[in-house]
Amino acid sequence: MRKNYEITEKQLSFLEGYLKKKKKFLDPEDLYELIDHIILDFETTTRNGNLS
Repeated sequence: MRKNYEITEKQLSFLEGYLKKKKKFLDPEDLYELIDHIILDFETTTRNGNLS
């Protein structure tokens, strides 16, 4: 049985900070859309719950 992982608040905070350092987003909605895609991919493909 495969364990389903969900991103933690700490991981979400790290991800948001990391993306803001890497790229300047003119529209905050673009940032949240990108984060949404990354989280969805993380939650469906991770095997160990490690965001990195």
